[in-house]
Amino acid sequence: MKVPTREEQRRLVRQWETTGPELERIRRDVLRGMAYAWVAVDALLELGDHYDAMPRSTSGLVEMQRWFIKAALRLKPPEPDPGMNPDIIDCAGRDPEHG
Repeated sequence: MKVPTREEQRRLVRQWETTGPELERIRRDVLRGMAYAWVAVDALLELGDHYDAMPRSTSGLVEMQRWFIKAALRLKPPEPDPGMNPDIIDCAGRDPEHG
């Protein structure tokens, strides 16, 4: 595969600067012209009607970060940190109050 020259790269960037917004406009027009699948819309809305759990008090970002840390540790365990404060969540994502 041939590597584009600097000028070819610039030309491609300029081309996408105009092409990208035009493709986005076409996508929006197509979506606006689509008919609603009312059965699917009703089914999704009905899920909310039957949701009886407690509402979330957080965005879930902290829990997501814990999962990321656990996944990363499976790839490479952390080195022990003798100065780690045991009263906070450790680098492995373990919560001392909940194991």
